[in-house]
Parts: sequence; C-alpha cells; structure tokens
Amino acid sequence: MNKKVIVSIVAILMLVFASLACGSTSKTTTTTFSETESPANPSQANTAEPQAQIDLQTGSYSYYFDSIGTLWFVGEIVNNGDASATSVQIALSLLDGGGNVVGVGSDSPSFVQAHGKFPFKVMVDKAPKEWKDVKIQIQGTPLDSQSFMPPYIDLKTDKITGNPSDFGGYELTGTVINTGQQTATLVHIVAAAYDTGGKVIDVGDTFATLNDIAPSGDSPFSLQFSNLTEAPASYEVFAVGYSK
Repeated sequence: MNKKVIVSIVAILMLVFASLACGSTSKTTTTTFSETESPANPSQANTAEPQAQIDLQTGSYSYYFDSIGTLWFVGEIVNNGDASATSVQIALSLLDGGGNVVGVGSDSPSFVQAHGKFPFKVMVDKAPKEWKDVKIQIQGTPLDSQSFMPPYIDLKTDKITGNPSDFGGYELTGTVINTGQQTATLVHIVAAAYDTGGKVIDVGDTFATLNDIAPSGDSPFSLQFSNLTEAPASYEVFAVGYSK
C-alpha cells in the first residue's frame, strides 16, 4: 500500500473519530420558567392593591325577658376592618355546663360600616331559664362594586324626640333625610339604647313611613324600645336602605 493511500485512510479515520466524539458530548437543553423563575416583566407585574377586609366582632350586649317570657339579646356588631360589611349574619347559642346547645337565635343586619358598628336584636326561641355560656358567631361579606343590592347610606336622622309610649315602653320619633343623589327605598331605622356605663340595654327598629325617599326628601318614623319605660342614659340611631 503506497503512502498516499495510507494517508488518505488515516485522514478518513480521524474525521470519523472526530464526528463520534462530537456526537457523544453534544446535548439539547430546554429551558422552562415557572412563575417564580420567569424573568421580571414590569408590564405584566400585578399592581392590584390587596382587597380591604372586614373584621366583625361582638361589642356590648345584654339580655332580658319580655312581658310574655321571650328571651332577647341586644347589642352591637363592631367592624374593625377597612371594608364595610354586607350580608351580615349573627348566630347566638346558649350552652349548658357540658357545652351543649340549649337555645338558638339569629339576626341579619344588612350593613356594618368600616370602623363602625350596628345594633343587633336576637330572639331566642324556646329559651331555657338558665344557661352556662353564650356563644356569638358573626359573618359577612366585604362590600365592593360587585356586591348584589349594595346598601344606600346617604341618610341622616333629625329632630328625634323620645317619650313613653302607649304600650308601656319608650318611643323615639323623628325624621330620616336622604342626603344623596339617588332615591332611597326600604329605609331601615335601628336605634340602640345605652345605660350610664355605655352598655346596650335595648334595641328598637322600624322602617321609614314612606317606601321611597327622593334626593333631599325626608320621611317620618317611629320606633319602640320594648325593654324601657323611661329615657335611657343615651341612644344612637342608624339608618340604611337601598337605592332605586
């Protein structure tokens, strides 16, 4: 075999080995990004502010038996959250010494303002004469632009007077005024009466006499406190409705 042939064979073999060497070390890399690995993209950054939350707690409350022996709990729901609460529900349980439920009552205030309060009044059906503990549970939904039938609160009460009623209780009469730009309907007026220590001792409620109150309009109202026979140390009146 002459020298040129040998050189050609060697050259071909070197090319084959080089090709095999390259093939044994090459690889394909696929890069995927999870949410935490993806490169920062300011245009896709989530700039939405956290949704304000409600924080509903039980405030001052007390109880009494009325003239026919029905047990009532009256008090306040306090909202310490940054959002107003709607669709509020309160469930009250009376517990015996073993933790068993021996009486139940509920109430459904429509609205509790952020950093505000609203009265409640719960009737306990078939209540026992004695119980060991009281359990109060409160829940609600933060009010936002998507809320169904949002409450209308551009309302204020005025010219309120109190007098003993013909039924043996104490009565508040006054006027509710629509200070907003929409027609208010089904305006609910709720009042809490307090003793000298600021404790709720009774709650009364009613609806405005007129079903609808136009902007800048007003309606009279009258509500009863069933557990009072004389003026309380103080009282506070709340009004909330819906818009048409």
